[in-house]
Amino acid sequence: MLALSSWLGLTQTLKAADDEIIWQIGRADESSSEFHQWIHPTTGERQIDYTDPASDAVFIVGRSEASQHWPAFQPGSANGGAGFREHPAVVEFELPEAARTNLRLEVRLLAYSARLPALQVELNGKRGLFFQEPHLAYSGGDPAVFFQPHYSTSIISCDLSADWFRVGSNRLVLTAIDLPSEREDVRPSGFPWPGCSGLVYDAVSLRRLPTGTAEPGVSAQIQPTIFFHEREGKLFEEVEVIVRSKTTPVSGRVTLTVEGASAAGTVQSSRAFGEERLILELPAWEGTRNATLVVELGGKVQEFRQNLEAARRWHLWVVPHAHLDVGYTDYAAKVAELQSRALDDAMELAERNPGFEFTPDGFWVVDQYLAGRGPSEREQLVRAMQQGRIHVPAV
Repeated sequence: MLALSSWLGLTQTLKAADDEIIWQIGRADESSSEFHQWIHPTTGERQIDYTDPASDAVFIVGRSEASQHWPAFQPGSANGGAGFREHPAVVEFELPEAARTNLRLEVRLLAYSARLPALQVELNGKRGLFFQEPHLAYSGGDPAVFFQPHYSTSIISCDLSADWFRVGSNRLVLTAIDLPSEREDVRPSGFPWPGCSGLVYDAVSLRRLPTGTAEPGVSAQIQPTIFFHEREGKLFEEVEVIVRSKTTPVSGRVTLTVEGASAAGTVQSSRAFGEERLILELPAWEGTRNATLVVELGGKVQEFRQNLEAARRWHLWVVPHAHLDVGYTDYAAKVAELQSRALDDAMELAERNPGFEFTPDGFWVVDQYLAGRGPSEREQLVRAMQQGRIHVPAV
């Protein structure tokens, strides 16, 4: 039975029985619209300066409002457009009594940034790391980007030890960690946030666990990827292995075997809990095969068995594209020169890559090239057209 239900903004604080929410920030509706936005949705004014550490969120459960104190977007640590730094988001909350069982943290995310950071979770000084596992979504919760073909959701759920909680004040810190950590300054077209990496929040909650639903001490997940490498005429597939532990493994080792072929990797971590991710390479296979993963952590050996279905082998077609818009994008003379440079680049690519072909966006481009380039360049263009590497439209 609920003894207290206090709402302020979109934050729910409950004195919870088993399997009930202790607190929740936001609505689990696959949308970030209820949170504090980088750009004001009606005035267009910038509301958050991500380069300033003073902008980092501090949310006090029972007092703060999600629309003002919790960010819709939390930049990744390598995001150059947001200051190339960590952006810790703090949740401060009270517990009136000692936790009798482990509590479960659930972080619901919208996973559509070009780079997907890992989530670092820190509770009262105990730190862990977790990786996103996106699943395609069709809800269109964030209208500015729902047309993106990779629009996805991701749910990170982890059990936090009862011993880590305190009676009274507690401090939870969530941080988006980019791996690798090198600075990235690109901002993809159509991405409504600064930079290219970050967490987009849907909801964050802490709840009590029903009896008998605690996570195992060590668990593992094996996932074939769509990435392949060819070495010495043989094809190898990258396989992702994620090992989750509730205690600190000083060091360890994992060995994955599929149809008699094995690959191994080491685990090195100083974190109190969380996940470690390894990429192992195995000879490529087709169909479904039996896999065995042996995990050695803290002097204990555990074996996991899983049926692995080979990932689809995609053929990637890269289609070059140029758009002609005289006058709208710039003066005609400048547009002609930029389009001519694009033709120069296309012919150079065609010389180095026999399978490369290119079609300019209009005969005007070819006409301007022939008028503005010298005899050798004109001859090169005609030769490329005769060889079928450069195609000329009729209009």
